Amino acid sequence: MAILRFTPSPDEEMSPEELSAFLTSMMPDIPGYRVMRRIGKGGMSYVYLAVQESLDRQVAIKITAPEILRDEISKQRFEQEARTIAKLEHPCIVGIYEVGRSPQGLMYYVMPYLSKGHLGQRDLRHDEGRIIDVLRSLLSALGYAHTRGIVHRDVKAENVLFDNADRPVLADFGIALPFRSSTRITNTGFAVGSAAYMAPEQARGDVVDGRADLYSVGVLAYEMLTGHLPFQANDALALAVMHAHDPIPPLPANRRHWQPFISVAMAKVREQRFRNAEQMLNALDELERKLRPGAVPPPAAPLPPAAEAEAPTPLGIEASRRGWPRLPWPWLGAGAAGLLLAAGLGWWLSRPPAPPEFFGVEPAAERPPIPDPIGAVAVAAGTAPATGAAPEGDAPASPASPAAPVATAEPEPAPPVAGPGEGFLTRALPYDPRVPAARELAAAQRQIARLRLSTPAGDNAAESLLAARAIAPRDPALPALETRLVEAFGSQFGKALESGDGANATALWQRLRRFVEQAGIADNPAWTALLAEREAAVRQQLAEAAQRRDARLLRRANEEIAAYGLDAARFETEVQAARLALLPRPGTRLEARGPAMRLLVAPTEGRPGLAAMETPVTRAEYEAFVQATGRPVSRCRGGFLERRTWQSPGYAQSPRDPVVCVTHDDALAYAAWRGQREGQRYRLPSAAEWPLLAQGAVADCASARLACDRREGTVPVGGGKATPMGLSDIGGNTREWLAGGAQAGGAGWRTPPAQARPAAVQAVQDPRGADDLGFRLVRDVALGDLLGEPAARAR
Repeated sequence: MAILRFTPSPDEEMSPEELSAFLTSMMPDIPGYRVMRRIGKGGMSYVYLAVQESLDRQVAIKITAPEILRDEISKQRFEQEARTIAKLEHPCIVGIYEVGRSPQGLMYYVMPYLSKGHLGQRDLRHDEGRIIDVLRSLLSALGYAHTRGIVHRDVKAENVLFDNADRPVLADFGIALPFRSSTRITNTGFAVGSAAYMAPEQARGDVVDGRADLYSVGVLAYEMLTGHLPFQANDALALAVMHAHDPIPPLPANRRHWQPFISVAMAKVREQRFRNAEQMLNALDELERKLRPGAVPPPAAPLPPAAEAEAPTPLGIEASRRGWPRLPWPWLGAGAAGLLLAAGLGWWLSRPPAPPEFFGVEPAAERPPIPDPIGAVAVAAGTAPATGAAPEGDAPASPASPAAPVATAEPEPAPPVAGPGEGFLTRALPYDPRVPAARELAAAQRQIARLRLSTPAGDNAAESLLAARAIAPRDPALPALETRLVEAFGSQFGKALESGDGANATALWQRLRRFVEQAGIADNPAWTALLAEREAAVRQQLAEAAQRRDARLLRRANEEIAAYGLDAARFETEVQAARLALLPRPGTRLEARGPAMRLLVAPTEGRPGLAAMETPVTRAEYEAFVQATGRPVSRCRGGFLERRTWQSPGYAQSPRDPVVCVTHDDALAYAAWRGQREGQRYRLPSAAEWPLLAQGAVADCASARLACDRREGTVPVGGGKATPMGLSDIGGNTREWLAGGAQAGGAGWRTPPAQARPAAVQAVQDPRGADDLGFRLVRDVALGDLLGEPAARAR
């Protein structure tokens, strides 16, 4: 079949739309290359198989989609970044042979052609060793790139290819940018990368660093272990939301020993992930030691400095780090396998205990070499011992206790312990009756393995270690065992939180804190890491409380600070920010039981705020009070023979009109009755507070309900123009009683328009009511009350 080629005039540069149209159906012409066929197409590029004519070798040519690079500035940036990436020389990174642009304006770069497919086409679920090799190769490549300021940004299964030696290599650094660059090669307006593997901060469009790549590696590890992605959705936005908020789905039971590694790699907050590729490699090495006790992990060599090229790596142990084929273990002879197993087990028993990377801390500088009774990974994952031991708090009694003597000085074999593979054995600490606290330390080791952390009384690791510390505080095994106990506590605490058992989680934490305080090990790395983890969780709650304006989250965060014994002063800034975010602004309607009220002054820690009723008290509201209490009717000022009351003020009123002809004492009695019924403390505003109520009120005839047309009487409340704070009827309709009984504020229907001053306070000489004098209530608002009260924006 003939190959269609696009061959316009050599000096003719086409528009992006024209180039895109041609690329969909024709082969491009790239000088020096014979393009054979298209082998791939994505949202940002086209990939072609070609032959480099000068060397007669097959290559892959990647052409960036023309609509991505529409102007000369973006094309120059592309060339600059591609040349930077071409300088990456690493065995696990697909190199770039050439960067250029065709005479028609196509931007391209040339790479080796790898024909063995990509990682997404392989099923490695039943080969954990191969999964580790692939991850090690990727982390080696990323660590090399990160030290040179390059973030990949699109680590996914399709970008992990296999070379002719079947080694995994990382491809498509084409969208990578230096750490500190806020620009993007694309102008599409979307975050760069594939949504199924994308770190939360990358999906938000934030500036990212190498930890975004490590998150993607965590997603890849999950996919290789299970055969499917951790999060699946029909669109990129839904995927991004799941990566940002949904918990990581738990691994299958036979892969649960990977859970701590995955949990740290895919932490939602990047500060809680592995800090760099080297730390992630160390965690991978530790996991491999658990899986293959006889295997010798590759040495943790530091990453090369950015200015130096990486030296060639010979075949051997280091080759395993780069993902080279592993030794054919199943075909070793029985004798050789036995020797290797014995040597590996000897090395295992003599090595220092695993550093608690999974808690985000560095290993201790000098840690005594003792056997690991349960394994850091097993404890961090919450794996229960194979002996059927119950979790902390439910452990059955055991004859092994600190007080039980041991009859022999020979090492006592430990019970089988569930490890991250098919299970493996470890040995107990040797008991020597001549060594102080040897009995207590040996008992503590057994109790930790059985998860008897602080119960039952007389047979738990906390008591054993406290006894050992009292006898021999300098014993070299003591710090490591204390660390193991803290880690085991942390594991059980995490499981309680995940299961929603908050009461058990709190009890576990308090027992752990009590042990830490009694042992005096507040600087223990595992404990400080747990504290940091709890503090980060509380800070996250406080941030969400401020973002969502959710008072329940704020209360929960404060409860956790108290329950976990955290230093409240360390959260003062975040708590205050959440409180301020939750506070409604002045003018907000407070939706609570009782009359509609508007917030006039926001409360603070040192003083209450102020809220006022939107309208004066109506006839209907006052009538309900009279019927409930039997309040006698008060006399109202009027003519010589007139007997005016609130029921007959001298003119017709509707139930929605403001009540008039009530005395100051009537208003106070109404405030007390309504407050008792609604659980509030209402009162009349003071003369000093009245200007706050009247602020912004107008006193013209149309909006303030003044009787400019000589009409006598009131009108229904709420019909006039409200103040900026949402209060109605301030500048007209009725004057209003103020606290003290001898003053009134505002203007009423009898007030001449020329004398109407809403903020003014007038003296009231007659203690009786008047037919243009009503009242409204205010109440003090405490900060704590307001934070727990639903609020809606002013309408």
